[in-house]
Amino acid sequence: MTGQYSYCSGEGNLRSSGSLRGNFPFQFSASRDSLLVLFRDLMGRKSLFLLIDSLDIRGWNLIEQQPVSLRQILTRNPFLNYFSPGDLVTLFWGIPPVVQVTNVTAGPPLDFTVQFEETAVGRFVRSAVISDDQNRYELTFQTRTLGQRNEYLFTRITGRIPWDR
Repeated sequence: MTGQYSYCSGEGNLRSSGSLRGNFPFQFSASRDSLLVLFRDLMGRKSLFLLIDSLDIRGWNLIEQQPVSLRQILTRNPFLNYFSPGDLVTLFWGIPPVVQVTNVTAGPPLDFTVQFEETAVGRFVRSAVISDDQNRYELTFQTRTLGQRNEYLFTRITGRIPWDR
């Protein structure tokens, strides 16, 4: 279904309640093995840029212009704790991860649900919800365009970040 495409891009929203509350719009662009995500904060500012490949997650705080450690990323975005980096790339392509929840600890029962959307080229993840007794994270994809990358994320954002600093 998606094998003929090298890129996909789109927009969505992370809605969360519990320890992290709010609606956080995002733009994304994915290649076969990596993912770029630009989150906006509650005031609409471009706030967090994530570069995710099959093995790693790196972040950059766009407001303070400094790197964000993996620990800080996972603290600010607790839903990321439940997926491997490769699973996230797959999810943003619209395919539910094979291993859906990878970091479950002995704690409250965790629920993971996926809703699909039928399109002319196939069936894709429309939303994914992770919840437990205290928290709920809903990742909704409003648009997804196959075969197109978000040039703004690839050139204007990625090109301005000194990743090795």
